[in-house]
Amino acid sequence: MKQLPPEAMAGFSPTQFAAMPPAAFAGFNPQQIGQLPPEAMAGFKSTQVGQMPPTAFAGFSPDQMAAMPASAMAGFKPTQMAQLPAGAFAAFKPTQIDVMPPAAFAAFKPEQLGQMPPAAFAGFDPKQLAAMPATAIAGFKPDQIGQMPAAAFGGFKSTQVGQMPAAAFAAFDPTQLAAMPPTAFGGFKPEQIGQLPPEAMAGFKPTQVGTLKPDVVKALDPEQLGQLPPSAMAGFKPTQLKAFTAEQAPGLTVPQLDALSATQVKNLPAPFVAALTDAQEAAIK
Repeated sequence: MKQLPPEAMAGFSPTQFAAMPPAAFAGFNPQQIGQLPPEAMAGFKSTQVGQMPPTAFAGFSPDQMAAMPASAMAGFKPTQMAQLPAGAFAAFKPTQIDVMPPAAFAAFKPEQLGQMPPAAFAGFDPKQLAAMPATAIAGFKPDQIGQMPAAAFGGFKSTQVGQMPAAAFAAFDPTQLAAMPPTAFGGFKPEQIGQLPPEAMAGFKPTQVGTLKPDVVKALDPEQLGQLPPSAMAGFKPTQLKAFTAEQAPGLTVPQLDALSATQVKNLPAPFVAALTDAQEAAIK
């Protein structure tokens, strides 16, 4: 295959590709791949893809990737993914993402992730997301986040969350937030949590609340705080409660304040308490 002129690849059909032994794919180069007609990709198998040298992947185009059978994606390796041009990611489908081995995600780059169509994110699972480098998360966009199944959020790590653009948080919904492991919330930054839609706050659990940094708690606006489930209030720790401000006081509801323990109430700062209405203050006594 190494000696085959690139222009000769233009005549390959799916059936010819399907008949080739996997070992033959070890000789492909990017120039040859670039000449393959998209329809020929339909003959690719995972065993063949796995034998291709990483450098050959630099020749793939979006049209070719779109035509590759989902089953073939199971053969992808990290070193191969790293060589795919960012533009080629624009053609990924959820069915293709779904079968890719988690290890392949370890080489994702932010510019590649940023090119993926939102619909493709419906194919992500927790193990794939967990394998992704934290640096790649910087490529996330709101419309991509909005398509991810809630279960996939179970793979998030705090280091990954810390790299996500603040704008991406605007697409979070309650079920996605609820699926995240408590440790992931330690990566939240003030500018990120400020972008969460108020309705997403309904997904918070006590164990998740307890890992937020005090400056992140302080960044919550009244409307966001008002959407926290009363049960989540039990997760607030002394250092977090001491970060509450007078400006946040109007957002908290009587049921939320009533859910605080006597020990928690003792850690509420005086300016915050002074800003409470009579009904709110009665709830903490």
